[in-house]
Amino acid sequence: GVTPVVILSYDSEVPPWAERLRRKNPFHSWWWIREGEVEVKWSGGAVSLRAGDWIFFPHGFWRSHRFRPATRLVSASFELAWPDGRPVLALE
Repeated sequence: GVTPVVILSYDSEVPPWAERLRRKNPFHSWWWIREGEVEVKWSGGAVSLRAGDWIFFPHGFWRSHRFRPATRLVSASFELAWPDGRPVLALE
């Protein structure tokens, strides 16, 4: 079977140092925008998210993001791998 392993959970205002980043995380992440706005870009497109919107990032997904100051975010990051260690969802 496959059991998710929580890496990080977050429910707060995005700190200034994290408002603009380019990342490739070695785990899956789900964001829900509580207040504010974020623009997310990746090789296949871009999206602007506002309060009430959510997005899912699979393992190893390159993205850049730009949060507006004072944006509040709920984030859950987790590993989800097959017994041999391969991620369950590995997409571009």
